[in-house]
Amino acid sequence: MMMLGYIGIAVEDVAETGKFLQEIIGLELGGECGGVQAFHNDAGAPCVYLHEGPENDLTYMGWQVDSAESLEAVRDRVGANGIEIAPASETERAQRGVHEMFRLSDPDGLVNEIYYGPQVQSGRTFRSPRDIDGFVTGDKGLGHLALAVGNAEATSKFYRDVLGFDISDYINVPMGAEQLSIPFLHCNSRHHSLALVAMPHEKNLLHVMMEMRSMADVGKTLDIARRNAVPVSAELGCHSNDRVVSFYLDSPAGFEFEIGHGGVSIGPDWVVRQHDRIYIWGGQKPGEVAS
Repeated sequence: MMMLGYIGIAVEDVAETGKFLQEIIGLELGGECGGVQAFHNDAGAPCVYLHEGPENDLTYMGWQVDSAESLEAVRDRVGANGIEIAPASETERAQRGVHEMFRLSDPDGLVNEIYYGPQVQSGRTFRSPRDIDGFVTGDKGLGHLALAVGNAEATSKFYRDVLGFDISDYINVPMGAEQLSIPFLHCNSRHHSLALVAMPHEKNLLHVMMEMRSMADVGKTLDIARRNAVPVSAELGCHSNDRVVSFYLDSPAGFEFEIGHGGVSIGPDWVVRQHDRIYIWGGQKPGEVAS
């Protein structure tokens, strides 16, 4: 089993994006080192690292496995697929707070850091700047990412064959004169940790999703966003595949942040399906009328 442990994002304005993550989303600032800010969404290790940079985009994803043996199994699959591995130095492992780690890039050039043994602080509790019940994390990881990629099938094959992900389902939607098939992939019981959208793009990160423990906190987050004039890019709606009820915000760095509740879990009896729409209800863009 694997989970999305952390992500690294390069943003032009670390202070502004950090304020958004704390005051709007409810993440806890865990500290700053060398201009990098670390944020938590539970009592464990940091889940978001903000770096200063012009990209305003995802720069790396950290995938946690549970043991040295699991790490070696991934390393063997990577080697069997002829993909180059970059071992992490002692300094790099210390920066991430992990016992062991190596890196590899996917077909779109995105860096994946595979690791085990995250450093945790005994007795530490999650202290959100907001009064919330917290986020759904644990062995489901921090949430999920939606990425713009050049070829969804090739990138999906990489994550399945090399990193051991499985297909959860597909959503088929029209894009111009063509039909776009979006694969959703899981690596634990969370419905998906990755969604891959084949589209022309300058940046890879479309959105980050974090799941709140209560629907009330989702509603309160929406209220706080509106009070602070944070642009809402998609209204509250229920997704057809994972059944999360969520809405989307525009972050100061340009990527979207999805906040939701109530996602289904992947179990042994899961059946892969194709869905013909993104939403069961809701999800309108600002100014749109429900169909």
